[in-house]
Amino acid sequence: MTCLSAAVGAAPIPASSGKTVRYRLNRSGDRQLNRALHTIVLTRLQRDEPTRAYAERRRTEGITDREIKRCLKR
Repeated sequence: MTCLSAAVGAAPIPASSGKTVRYRLNRSGDRQLNRALHTIVLTRLQRDEPTRAYAERRRTEGITDREIKRCLKR
C-alpha cells in the first residue's frame, strides 16, 4: 500500500470473520483528505464512464456498493 493511502486513512485493514474475507478502511489519518477522496469517488461514480463500468462489473461479481467505494478509494 502506498504512503498516501495510509495518510488518508484508506489503507485496508483485515476485518474478516468466519468464512467472510473482507477489509475495512483505516479510520485514522487525515479526515479532511479522506472526505475529499470520498467526494472524488462519488463524482466519478456519477460522471466517469470507465468508473461506472468498473462498478457495474464488480456488482455482477456480488460486491456491495460500499465495498466498491472502498476499492475505488484505494
